[in-house]
Amino acid sequence: MKEVTWSRIEAVITGRTRNALALRGSRVRIPPTPRQNASRQVCIFYALGRVRKFAAKAARAPRNEKEQSPLFDCSFSIMKGRRQIMLYHYTGFAAFDGIIRCGELRLNNILNMNDAAEMRLFMNGICKAVVEKLHVHGEDEKIRQIKDFFHKEMAEEFHYSAYAACFSKYRDDAAQWERYGRSGQGVCIAFRESLMQKMMGGVVSLQEVYYQEDMRDHHLVDDFYQVIHEAEQFPDSLPELQELMNEAWVQSAAFKHPSFASEQEFRLVVSPFISNEFTVEPKYHVTPVRIKKYYPLDLKRMCNRLDMHISDLVGEIIIGPTSSQSLPILQDYLEDCGQHTLKNKISMSDCPLRRPSS
Repeated sequence: MKEVTWSRIEAVITGRTRNALALRGSRVRIPPTPRQNASRQVCIFYALGRVRKFAAKAARAPRNEKEQSPLFDCSFSIMKGRRQIMLYHYTGFAAFDGIIRCGELRLNNILNMNDAAEMRLFMNGICKAVVEKLHVHGEDEKIRQIKDFFHKEMAEEFHYSAYAACFSKYRDDAAQWERYGRSGQGVCIAFRESLMQKMMGGVVSLQEVYYQEDMRDHHLVDDFYQVIHEAEQFPDSLPELQELMNEAWVQSAAFKHPSFASEQEFRLVVSPFISNEFTVEPKYHVTPVRIKKYYPLDLKRMCNRLDMHISDLVGEIIIGPTSSQSLPILQDYLEDCGQHTLKNKISMSDCPLRRPSS
């Protein structure tokens, strides 16, 4: 049984994120609140659609019925007591200029990020769990075939690559500065999570990252097993199997190795391979040593759809702890970029990160 956070429960209830699919078909333990006792903290979510229907029914129920409903307690306390959550994007000043002045957020290939096991960790975990289930049910003759099927699919991983921009729940964090903020010489932009969620849609989603290796409780294990079990011969050409594989690749972007758990990461993700709806053309960043492919996300256009400005999306700008950036010059820059309100949202990092030796 999985222990889940309130943010994940809210994601399932509201259906706001693709990442909510990771709970479908799983038994989950809801963390208790002061209004709940231990006997009422366990709910079973069988399907995303049923959860939404149950939440809607609870909202229409009389008051005395609502008070007896643990799921209503979940949704009501979340929605009523919602805090303003910030997601922090640590980066350099060149990328900062692209976001603030140009209104463009770069989504980079997840396979090129600092976790060398990106996407593969999840796919290997699903494969291992399916093989284990086949063995338990005495269907060993299909084990080699499913292994070969996953191996062939994973050899095409670049075709299935997801692209993402990364955020952390941690403000002014030393590890984030060192890894992503140019060793503290860069800048951190705080984005309002609630507004980012409103901007999502289509193939663009905001996902909370899970840190685990054991995938035995994931619903895809049962889904893969069922398709394989019901087929007389191994069905590697069945559309149902390929659909499951596509879903697995999509969800793989939301899982990382447990050693990265301290990052408390959220990702703004697109998976270009799954849909023709994503019409953004890729661009290429040329460096002295290599060429990198990325997708530019038009933040200005996304904000305009909601009748808001980028300055509404940004809650704070933090200058890195080892940065030589002048505060007055950064304020002048924001003024000249037409971001007048942001110049009063700048702060200096309090992180005592040691400056790099010359």
